[in-house]
Amino acid sequence: MRLVLLGLLAGVELLLGSVWLDGEVLLGKSGMASWIGWLGPWVLRAALGFMGVFVAFAHLRYRGALERLAMGRGVDRGLLAAHVVVLAVFGALSRRLFFEPAASELLAAAWLLCGIVAMLLLLRAFVPFGFWRDVRRVTGPLWLYALAGALLACAFGEANRRLWQHAAGLTFVLVQWLLQPVIPDLTVNPSRMLLRGHNFGVIVSPECSGLEGIGLFLVFSLVFLWLFREECRFPQAWLLLPAGVVVLYGLNAVRIASLLLIGEAGYKEIAKGGFHSQAGWIAFNGVAFAMAMTARRLPWFSRRDASPAGVEENPAAAYLLPFLAIVLASMLAQAGAGSFEWLYGIRVVGAVAVLVWYRRGYRGEDWRCGWLGVGAGVAVFGMWVGLDRVLGHGVARTMPEALRTASEGVRLAWLTVRVLAAVVTVPLAEELAFRGFGMRRMQGSAEFEQQPYRSAGWAAMLVPSLLFGVLHGSRWVEGMLAGLAFAAVARHRNRIGEAVGAHAVANALLAAYVLLWGGWEFW
Repeated sequence: MRLVLLGLLAGVELLLGSVWLDGEVLLGKSGMASWIGWLGPWVLRAALGFMGVFVAFAHLRYRGALERLAMGRGVDRGLLAAHVVVLAVFGALSRRLFFEPAASELLAAAWLLCGIVAMLLLLRAFVPFGFWRDVRRVTGPLWLYALAGALLACAFGEANRRLWQHAAGLTFVLVQWLLQPVIPDLTVNPSRMLLRGHNFGVIVSPECSGLEGIGLFLVFSLVFLWLFREECRFPQAWLLLPAGVVVLYGLNAVRIASLLLIGEAGYKEIAKGGFHSQAGWIAFNGVAFAMAMTARRLPWFSRRDASPAGVEENPAAAYLLPFLAIVLASMLAQAGAGSFEWLYGIRVVGAVAVLVWYRRGYRGEDWRCGWLGVGAGVAVFGMWVGLDRVLGHGVARTMPEALRTASEGVRLAWLTVRVLAAVVTVPLAEELAFRGFGMRRMQGSAEFEQQPYRSAGWAAMLVPSLLFGVLHGSRWVEGMLAGLAFAAVARHRNRIGEAVGAHAVANALLAAYVLLWGGWEFW
């Protein structure tokens, strides 16, 4: 579990960094900055590929041995705090390097050094040197297979881009077929491989071929089938390779179509900044996971006993899936939106469905909230609005034109759903994920649900709050401070209900501020 948490945290940091920072802006600069812009994306792809392959196979193949090694070992909170500090410096240097015209050699070198130090501190905090040597001993040459697989996948994608010319026609047709029902008057230019809506367009270029993901999937699958050859049924297990390639190729068309829809919906910076490159890796992870589960669970592919009686329920799912349901619903709602997100309600439906499904998993929680939570919510609201004014993050906005000109009934229904999400489903889902799971899991025990909130140390409160803040984009400072406030009341009262109540009060006051005083920049 330690390696999984390390991989998830490092992966989230790399993914968020890649969405925020576009290496192409450095290509026009000189010296080391230009080299960073050229090599950076490939290093990132290789790092993500290595972590994905190594963590996945280490968890699948050597889970028992690794858990025995991890017994009695905790996360080094001092080094984790140092990682957070260096990461903050890295963020400040990134703003200067990527968003200011001038880039000195010293600035580029300092940025690179901070990134390396931050990653080493994170690795050392989770994995002491002695434990790292034991992991290498237990997993054998797996690290070498993972590294070779990631490098081969990148090389495969680069060397075979010429194949894109043969596949471009089919991909272009598939993307057009996906977009035509959503954008009937879609502009199509086959000679330029251009597809364009009203406000945004995409060109199907070799860089969007998805061949890196397909190459990594093939390497992953071959390594998997080799390591688990005694559990797989051959020759039928070989069918998983072409099936995965076909699915990934289809998802590549979905990725390009989604890219256009996200930009068309008004999120052009997100579409251009990181979605176009990272969505392929997300698709790879999903298909690789599905392939591994299929090979190990379906009797036609596996020799293992996959009876339901042998499947253990994962308590973490009840705490994480409501939040993930909101994230997925948000992507779907934004991708399917035009100038306004009319489908916001599917976020509420998705969260409610998961919460109801896992309702028995929350029986051990104390949902009461007292005046401490209410007061904390009021304080967070004041902090959020005040800091937003001081830091200048918010650009004053009025009610969106599409909503303002809609009929009164439609407008009232949308606003009702939006407020319900802010006051009910969002506080429940986010507090279950960041405080119910994150804050208690950071205490070091895999049985997190048995850990009392009051025993959380400052590191267990800080790290989930930092991630909570990062998810709020430019308002990450306000988000981090709000997360710390919610963690503090949960710890003081030893119950999650206090944090949920504080979160709900803060969001309710923000909703009132938006509706009564026109602060639409907060929505």
